[in-house]
Amino acid sequence: MVRGRRAFLGALGLFSGLLVAAFFAAPRVVGFSPNPDSPHVPSTAPVRLQFNRPMDRISVETRFSMVPDVSGRFEWEGNSLSFHPIEPWSPGQEVAVRLAPGSRSTRFLPILGTLSWSFRVGEPRLAFLWPSDGPADLYLITLPSDEWVRLTESEAGVLEYVPAQGGSAIVYATLRKDGVSELRRMDLVSREDRLLLECAAVRRCQAPAISPEGDLLAYEQFEWQTSDSGGRVPGPRQVWLLELQDGAEPVQVPPPGQVTSSPIWSPNGLLSFYNSSLRAVGLMWPEDLLPINMIPNGLGLLGTWSPDGDYLLLPEIVFPDEETRGAAPAFFSHLFRVEAETALVEDFSLGSVEDASPAYSPDGEWIAFARRYLDERWTPGRQLWLMRADGTQPRQVTEDPELNHASFAWSPDSSSLAFMRLSSADLNRPPEIWIADLEESNLRLLVEGGYLPRWIP
Repeated sequence: MVRGRRAFLGALGLFSGLLVAAFFAAPRVVGFSPNPDSPHVPSTAPVRLQFNRPMDRISVETRFSMVPDVSGRFEWEGNSLSFHPIEPWSPGQEVAVRLAPGSRSTRFLPILGTLSWSFRVGEPRLAFLWPSDGPADLYLITLPSDEWVRLTESEAGVLEYVPAQGGSAIVYATLRKDGVSELRRMDLVSREDRLLLECAAVRRCQAPAISPEGDLLAYEQFEWQTSDSGGRVPGPRQVWLLELQDGAEPVQVPPPGQVTSSPIWSPNGLLSFYNSSLRAVGLMWPEDLLPINMIPNGLGLLGTWSPDGDYLLLPEIVFPDEETRGAAPAFFSHLFRVEAETALVEDFSLGSVEDASPAYSPDGEWIAFARRYLDERWTPGRQLWLMRADGTQPRQVTEDPELNHASFAWSPDSSSLAFMRLSSADLNRPPEIWIADLEESNLRLLVEGGYLPRWIP
């Protein structure tokens, strides 16, 4: 009897020990985002799950669901799963996320229970740099409340920035007091601020451009040189490429002996940049770093990609023909649409104009650009114009002869346009950020002393 009781207690202890071991060995979700309390979740923010064990990926993906249901892609990094929606959620919409029972680890142990939570999508916001008369930092402003949120507190100023991955993050270049420049990435949901690349004070890294998939960073780099007068001047610029994974080293975009700058990505993942040595715009796939096209261009100002990635719209110098050369200016600046695959070029401008700063609307219907006439209608400032995506129906939006209009940024729904305004008559006057409601045909001032506005969906 005593022996049987001991055997029973031993078996019970062994079973309890196995249960405890199984409990601690079972996979669990140890983190997720967006958090239910996260304010201003971007409309294309990825949903992330962090597990404590390597997971059987198919078992997780087939049990993952959301309401409302949206199409998207899964992406794994170690024990972390990210779901990236293809179509954005509507502002103010509540999104419910659920991981049903049955997800298991690679050791076939199941997750115990169901995980579910919800978050609310925020309204679109406008990012910008401020102030213009000193070291600037990144800010966000929420419309229509016009509430400011400061994102960075840099030592010597933020140089440039670009939204990444559909607005869920911002990649920016910043300067430290010791002269070191840094390229960093800030997650706009978690506010995690991560160093991507540090450049010693003898050189400068700037003009960051993040690939559509978020896995590649293109940027400019130059080394400081000493001028004949003993001052410090920037050396030739080159475009570099960095894979955003641990241990990756930057690679210079070829050819190494030529001057390259201004990297921007197409929505299809094509890298474009300006080659000053060849006076041409280069287009290349980052996988092999071989140009697929070189587009002659003497102006050196890259423009904008169409939302479908088929066309690059950029300004270029045009010289008048023999018949009109006597009465015309020495040259014009027209906007040319270039087909990426064939390099076929089409002139979107007419006559004696100086067109610049093109920007496609997200729906692909319109192009905003700046225009100044170079005939008897000349004014000191460039005005905001709109035209159809095929170059037709141009119309003027602003009429402020002394003011330059630039840095056009479309709202995610293509209904309004943020832009920067600068005085050509008073160079001490700070720049201003304005917004144009294109449906209501009205303009209003948003930020005095701010610049480089860009929308966060």
